[in-house]
Amino acid sequence: MDGCLNNERAHVIEEAKRGSQKKAFAQISPMWQAKGQKRLNGPNKDFQRTVPALFLCPISLDIMKDPVTVCTGQTYDRASIEKWLHEGHRTCPITMLPLHDLSLIPNVTVHRLIQSWWAENETDVSSPIESSFLPKPAVNKEHILFWLRRIAGSHNVKSAVRNLKLLAKEEGNRACIVESGGTLLLVSLLSEDHEECDVCEELLCLLAVLCRSSGEARAVVTEPQTVAWVVWHLQRGSTAIRLNAAALLKSLLACEEFRRTTDKIPGLLQGLVRLLKEDLSPRAVKALVKMLRFICSLRGNREKAVEAGTIGALVDLLATATISVMENILATIELLCTTPEGQSNACMYALTVPVVVKLVLGFSKQCTEHAIGILLLICQSGPVEVLQVVYQAGARRQLLLLLQSDCTASAKRKALDLLKLFHAIFEGDLGAPLSRD
Repeated sequence: MDGCLNNERAHVIEEAKRGSQKKAFAQISPMWQAKGQKRLNGPNKDFQRTVPALFLCPISLDIMKDPVTVCTGQTYDRASIEKWLHEGHRTCPITMLPLHDLSLIPNVTVHRLIQSWWAENETDVSSPIESSFLPKPAVNKEHILFWLRRIAGSHNVKSAVRNLKLLAKEEGNRACIVESGGTLLLVSLLSEDHEECDVCEELLCLLAVLCRSSGEARAVVTEPQTVAWVVWHLQRGSTAIRLNAAALLKSLLACEEFRRTTDKIPGLLQGLVRLLKEDLSPRAVKALVKMLRFICSLRGNREKAVEAGTIGALVDLLATATISVMENILATIELLCTTPEGQSNACMYALTVPVVVKLVLGFSKQCTEHAIGILLLICQSGPVEVLQVVYQAGARRQLLLLLQSDCTASAKRKALDLLKLFHAIFEGDLGAPLSRD
């Protein structure tokens, strides 16, 4: 096959030397397409789309990352043609005509077409094309302004947002989008009819990326009306849209002013808790739990978090959570149990006490610390019946074993305080309650 390909190339070159440039181009073009399709299908058999021959460099036969045009009008990838010239060649690789001018002119049109093609096809495959084939976006204000103008003119907005998201993978491009006023323009899309907003998933993702790296972008998105639109999508969108809305809100928590107002945002905690109950990936669960822990660390949010059903949702996750997620869940429940509403809610949810008692031993020191903290908080403030439930769930045995283990001094102190409560309230080991009077 390779021998045949080389013979065909030699024939083409000979014809080019005789002046048959048009015929040579017609012959070599199918070779690029066949070879290019072979290279893309090789590592990923699921990817059956044919890459347009226009996007392949005639020298490397890879998708061009930085297409440039030489004086003969032919386009090559910059790295390939620079290597060709560095080796001493002074002819065009396709036409074999002399290069009287060695200037390399960026082919902006082809570069845009490649980016647009990839943005439209990247979600259609189970395994993406290997990264070496991808055009690496450079900081290019002209490209960014082109896509922003498309959005402003309502021309194929979805494709424009996708291309901006692709460009935003580079830090320089993110800064350029913000400096060009892109954040305000993107936010304006959220104000349109929510039911018809088919670009919301990628739009929210793009805004989250911009807000993570730009204080200026966060300042725009933290406007009350914009936050209300984001929370609307958090409550009513598809699972993917709701996850991106949560990611955007998480990036806004880096703004101190926004943190101070979280207790005044209607539907924020309810939306996060409902999302947590969905069938999510472990990564998404971990991010949401960390976000809830951070929000609940602000005292003003705790009562609303309890009302939103946070404790029950978190307890349900403990059975399948990893150790690190478990630690964050228990820490969040402990924070909520510092309020009377949280203590009452934790006791009312039937699974809370038995699950937390089991987590006192056998996991991590942080799990132990938070689990005992929860039990101590609900026992110190609750009625005798609460202590009886904790006692009968096996807490006394767990605490005695804990005192013999290598736990922290703080955990031992809490365990002793809880054992003293049991001793003061119950007779022997029978769990028969005495009057606190």
